[in-house]
Amino acid sequence: LPIFRLIPFSDATQLQMDAVTNLLIKESADRRTVYLTEGQIQASIQHGKSKPMDVVVHGILLRDLGTEFNVAAHADVVTVSITSGKVQVIELHPDGTQDNPINIKGKNASRSPTYLIPGDLVRLEKRDQTVLITHVGNNLDEARNRSSWIEGRLKTSGQRLDEVLWEINSRNKVHLLIGDPAVAQMSIGGNYDLMRVDDFLQTTRLLGIEVVSVKVPGEGEFPTYILRLPADGPNAEGDSAGTKPR
Repeated sequence: LPIFRLIPFSDATQLQMDAVTNLLIKESADRRTVYLTEGQIQASIQHGKSKPMDVVVHGILLRDLGTEFNVAAHADVVTVSITSGKVQVIELHPDGTQDNPINIKGKNASRSPTYLIPGDLVRLEKRDQTVLITHVGNNLDEARNRSSWIEGRLKTSGQRLDEVLWEINSRNKVHLLIGDPAVAQMSIGGNYDLMRVDDFLQTTRLLGIEVVSVKVPGEGEFPTYILRLPADGPNAEGDSAGTKPR
């Protein structure tokens, strides 16, 4: 599969999408809207030169205020990273009304206007038609790293494991599945070739993660691996993380 596709526009906008992205673009006289269903995009919009561009994804409106950002959408989770400018996050209700998202801060949660600035990394989850937003951190280098998929790599100083698995699964004939909720929330760092699954699985040993090969009916030749915490320590039954998938 090609790593990404560049979508051309007549103005200064640049939009790159990965090979497994589904989206629809609508244009009006003064705005451009991207409806993202699944996958990942990296957008660059120059204030004063580009037509403003909004992204609608999973009941969320990301309103461009002249910026460069990365958006990844998988299942009910959206991750957003900002490298320049500003983006407003708005919750869209089925009846067409809009609201501020619910910001999670420790044990507290409240609706409040939400603007993302350079370096911001956030995770948005939709639960019962409500958008919850968690600020992962503010790190400009890490925000830039979130677009490393354009180079065919995964570069991170620390990213949730479930998000990393989305990246790898979408590009390979393999299914890496979470077998333990605690594993999904673990953080992993490094610089990986997205097409070398075996190298990535070797790294999971350092996190104490067990990788078990399973057979799933109907999956054909696609190997499936469950990532979980060992039940009885490092010598628990099952294949080791060194197993090399295709």
